Amino acid sequence: MIYCVLVNWKNWKDTITCLESLLQLEGEIPRIIICDNGSPDGSLGKLVDWAEGRQAADFSGSPIAIRPADKPLAYTCLSADEAKSGGFSTDADLVFVDIGYNSGFAAANNVGLSYALSRRDMSFAWILNNDTVADPKSLIELAKTSQSTPGCGMCGSTLVYYHTPEKIQAYGGARMDWRWATSYHIGEGSDFGSHLAVKNMQMDYIVGASILVSREFLDHVGLMYEDYFLYFEEIDWAVRGRDKFSLAYAPLSLVYHKEGASSGLSVQTEPRYGAPADYYLHRNRLLFTRRHRPWMLPLVAARLLGVFANSILKRRWGRVRMFLTLHFWTSKGKLP
Repeated sequence: MIYCVLVNWKNWKDTITCLESLLQLEGEIPRIIICDNGSPDGSLGKLVDWAEGRQAADFSGSPIAIRPADKPLAYTCLSADEAKSGGFSTDADLVFVDIGYNSGFAAANNVGLSYALSRRDMSFAWILNNDTVADPKSLIELAKTSQSTPGCGMCGSTLVYYHTPEKIQAYGGARMDWRWATSYHIGEGSDFGSHLAVKNMQMDYIVGASILVSREFLDHVGLMYEDYFLYFEEIDWAVRGRDKFSLAYAPLSLVYHKEGASSGLSVQTEPRYGAPADYYLHRNRLLFTRRHRPWMLPLVAARLLGVFANSILKRRWGRVRMFLTLHFWTSKGKLP
């Protein structure tokens, strides 16, 4: 059985659209766990209303045709502690988890993963961004590729931009430039259709918008590190497992991604300098480097100092203030 974990934060409309696309997947529908990160906009209530048939989905602009599922849907609601302990005897196919506060992307996913790991029938977990729409064959293709790839721990989808579906966001994964702790999505900006010719691709990690992770990987490597809060957690995860597990890419698994709907940061638009997403993006470069390539930390820090100086020159004061809060420059606390 495959368990799909979605994290929602102030974005119930996108989450509902994503859920509707999951309910029209070909083959066996996964058990779905929606972890709400303490959304202040009443998201959890809206999601329950949708399951009971009182809240319609918005399919406007969807790149694929989606047929609304029949309602009401059977579901259960759990607290974070209940979910982490296995949700008692419930085996509901739709589980809403109230985290209660904004715990971050990794921590919220870990709650859903803990619930999935407590079920004996769980073979794979699908980490999927809530601002996506899944093609009907997306999960079948992920599972097929994972099962046919020796030692596969993680498998990624072809990510396509939701609003410009003729363009690729990523061929499943990305490569790292360890000198600067930066990365680039493989195939980003390519024309749709080019993914069909991709073979024997080398990746450093799977892009976090769609990751199928095996139970064996979770048992051996563990859950995501939660101190990242946002960004770099999936990179860290892959690096921690690379000595034992391989990464795979399923070209025919199509996932349409709006990108940045919750975080406020998108590669297609200029970042909102000073926004929390910008803070974590830069702060986590340092954290990740310190954890996995500590001898490169001075080089990464020097690059960020250059970005800081450029922000001053261009009078981007919001970003300047953000850099001044990066206390990690000299932090020497113990890391796992």
